[in-house]
Amino acid sequence: MKSLNNKVALVTSATRGIGLACALKLAQNGAKVYMGARRLDAAQEICDNHADEGLIMAPVFFDAFNKDSYKTMVDEVIEKEDDYGKSDMGKGINELVEFSSVNIYYLYFMIP
Repeated sequence: MKSLNNKVALVTSATRGIGLACALKLAQNGAKVYMGARRLDAAQEICDNHADEGLIMAPVFFDAFNKDSYKTMVDEVIEKEDDYGKSDMGKGINELVEFSSVNIYYLYFMIP
């Protein structure tokens, strides 16, 4: 995988399984990773456990069964990463929210 330095990744359902594996791999390759999870305490524990490895990870609330949380999760990341243009980061949000009627358990996308 190429270097992901100066990139931001958002990984949903990131506290276990495929979501956790994706979050760790992205962070190991230089991305700042936001971990979308219902259990923020579990996500924060993972972030803390990997901080000594130099991984930059942070929890953000996400509930795959709550359509509104898709947009609020992305909005929270946009707000925290305001060095990037909101219009660029917002690309695909409508598609993501519309996609929420499908059982999406693991999803990540890169924010330029």
